[in-house]
Amino acid sequence: MIGIAILAVVASGGIAALQFARSLPRPINGTGTILAYGFGCLGIDMDGGERLDQPIADWPAGYSSYAVRDVLVDTSGQVILRPGDRVSITATIRYAHGDIDPCFAAERISIEAFEVIGRASESPRPSPSPSNL
Repeated sequence: MIGIAILAVVASGGIAALQFARSLPRPINGTGTILAYGFGCLGIDMDGGERLDQPIADWPAGYSSYAVRDVLVDTSGQVILRPGDRVSITATIRYAHGDIDPCFAAERISIEAFEVIGRASESPRPSPSPSNL
């Protein structure tokens, strides 16, 4: 019986340690491509294979995502980032709970700093016509 009690205590301690480790912020630094998630939420596909499978919740002060066009704008309304742009970022991912926001789920991605290192093609899209429908 004592062995089972000890095993239960060790198991519950292991689960608590795992929960604690999951709640710690995880830094992310690198380059990637901006993605559109809809609802004004942007994400990033990191180079090297790491894909952040959810939208970015927080941008540095003075920037906000714009729901109608899926872009990042500054306080004057100028478009700073759009899907396809290449960026270098410093960010943090942390476990989030209790908040309701369309731009994050179980983990919250916060961009602390970014630099644009390449722009998406801004060539005009063809208008719908019978030949290209």
